Amino acid sequence: MQRLRRAMNDVSKALVTRRKATLILASTAALAPIARVSFAAENSPLDFTILATSDLHGHVAAYDYYRDVPDPAVGLARVATLIARARSASKNLLLVDNGDLIQGNPLADLAAADSGPHAVIEILNQLGYDAGTVGNHEFNYGLPILDRAVRNARFPLTVANLARPDGSPLLPRRLLLDRTLTDRSGQARKVKIGVLGLCPPQILAWDKSNLDGKLLAEDMVETATREAARLKRDGADLVVALAHTGIDARPHVRGAENVGWHLAHLSDIDAIVTGHAHRVFPGPGFAGLPEADLAAGTIAGKPVVMPGFYGSHLGVLQLVLQADDSGRLRVTSGRAEARPIASADVTADPAVEAAIAPMHARTLAYVRRPVGRTTAPIHSFFAMVRDDPSVAMVQAVQLSAARARLAGTDAQALPLLSAAAPFRAGSGSPDAYVDIAAGPLAIKNVADLYLYPNTLTVVAVDGRGLRAWLEMAAGAFATLTAGEVQPLLAAQFASFNFDAIAGIDYTIDVTKPARYDRDGALIQPDSQRISALTYEGRPVRDDDRFAVVTNNYRAGGGGHFPGLDGSNILLAAPDPMQTLIAAWLTERGTIDPAALHPPGRWRLARSDVRASFRSSPRGATVIDDPRIRFEGPAADGYANFTLDLGAA
Repeated sequence: MQRLRRAMNDVSKALVTRRKATLILASTAALAPIARVSFAAENSPLDFTILATSDLHGHVAAYDYYRDVPDPAVGLARVATLIARARSASKNLLLVDNGDLIQGNPLADLAAADSGPHAVIEILNQLGYDAGTVGNHEFNYGLPILDRAVRNARFPLTVANLARPDGSPLLPRRLLLDRTLTDRSGQARKVKIGVLGLCPPQILAWDKSNLDGKLLAEDMVETATREAARLKRDGADLVVALAHTGIDARPHVRGAENVGWHLAHLSDIDAIVTGHAHRVFPGPGFAGLPEADLAAGTIAGKPVVMPGFYGSHLGVLQLVLQADDSGRLRVTSGRAEARPIASADVTADPAVEAAIAPMHARTLAYVRRPVGRTTAPIHSFFAMVRDDPSVAMVQAVQLSAARARLAGTDAQALPLLSAAAPFRAGSGSPDAYVDIAAGPLAIKNVADLYLYPNTLTVVAVDGRGLRAWLEMAAGAFATLTAGEVQPLLAAQFASFNFDAIAGIDYTIDVTKPARYDRDGALIQPDSQRISALTYEGRPVRDDDRFAVVTNNYRAGGGGHFPGLDGSNILLAAPDPMQTLIAAWLTERGTIDPAALHPPGRWRLARSDVRASFRSSPRGATVIDDPRIRFEGPAADGYANFTLDLGAA
């Protein structure tokens, strides 16, 4: 009996062992496809989108405070609608701002003057921005106001190439953001996103009065090379450069201002947001750019975006990430686009409108405050082709303010000249012109005449330096020859660099090539466009000495003008030009623009040339120069004009 039980137990144990073995084999067989599915899931592509704004310049509401009218082509309130749509399409998003955020319109000026939370920053907080950087105009109000804006931000800001004199960074040099994203298989993935910011080192010259001795700046490309590599070593799966810089394919020079093209060639950077130049990439304006694919929005294979200005576009960078053989995520492809807000199906976000409404109302009350009257219209429709009253008024204000401040100084004995440029002369929009009707003048008109918060500055120059200043400004014109009608204005020359200097007479000959390029490099040493240069009727000699009133931007080297580098400043006044203009108008009450022109005029030399130029269609109604002829509307909202240089 016991022998039988032992035999039965042995059989039972054998059956159990066999059953266990069968279960193990079955489990292994069942798990095999699961393991394969898991491996495939780990290597499933991950789609990631970066949304970007740049050069908002305080434009939150869809409103033009200078013309005092709604403007559907501007405003973060309308961009917010595109942001919401992108978020509804994908949760794998990063929202960033690329700088030039807190300066640029009357609302921004009021926000800077407030002591509480910064109104523009508060809107970005509300929209849930993830990161940002600073642009050159962030420094226009000085470091204390920038520091306050940074403290108000509930998102991190970074800039890699700016530091304080002791070497400590102005802001974090780089960010490493941890995010949980979802790949195409639905699996959650941990992703490390590296972000670095870059700002033009020229800020040290452009805002010398605010930054001298307070900041150091490095070359953007050198800095990006170092910091992007550091982010990859720290584990970043991808690196995004928030680069407040334009796109220029010319060979890189250390300290260059526009380096977006060169950043695209850095191996450790995967995607780039550019700006600063107030242009749109990808877009037809960049046709012919080397190594650019405008259909895909790439440069050298890297996705790059420049989302216009004032909120005209939302930049969108779309990346695909996938694990490599080591299991680390890599960017395998990418594309970019700039989505315009000027579309019938894009309306302002109600929540943003409601949030900015109190500040918008304050701004309207401010810009509508009267400061004087004008007996005649003031406009800048033809400021790039002839001496212009809108520029002459600024010149007159500068002369008046400088004389008072130089009284009793050694510089009082120097001949005093006044340099000013047309800030609103059609850049980016056919509405971007000064256009003030006869009648009351308000603060909005002052801001229209003088767009930037520059301060009054006086520099010393000799006759040779004065001529170089004028030659640099004359680069605004193309080189024309006799024959068929040709475009008068040089491409990509900013109107704010076309200085006209009052107090002297001179002629510009556009049949001769420009002596300097846009960066102030001497390219035609044998060419001189400036002729008949006289002061009080006598020719200006090389050793003559003058005091020239200008602004802190130009005096500190802004615009790359030869001889202007901050070393020859006679007076650096703290007075903002807008404040001086408003006070000047208030003191005079009623003005006649034609009677305010300071002595001295510039003119284009007579030649057998007919030139074409573009301006606002409104210019056709105010032509008072027999040399100018309206030729009809252009397809993009501008109007075409011709100028007969052979006419008297």
